[in-house]
Amino acid sequence: MKIKPICSVYLYFFIKSFDAVKTTRKVEEFVRKVGGFQMMYADSYMTRAEFREMFDHTLYDRMRLKFNCEGCFPEVYDKINKSSRSGTS
Repeated sequence: MKIKPICSVYLYFFIKSFDAVKTTRKVEEFVRKVGGFQMMYADSYMTRAEFREMFDHTLYDRMRLKFNCEGCFPEVYDKINKSSRSGTS
């Protein structure tokens, strides 16, 4: 069993020129590039395709289809993505 290192990065600034969306998207891109995962307690600005790239949805999609979840329950992406929650995606 190969153990991967864990690294937590917190972006919290009081600088007026700090662009949270732009910076978070850069971090999300890096995390996907190195095969990491973003914790879902933080805001996410990934597109649906980027989110599916980060997280394997094979079993998730199969179970949603098997138990007829479409239209009954929102997808995980819709729960965690800030623009999706606000209706602007």
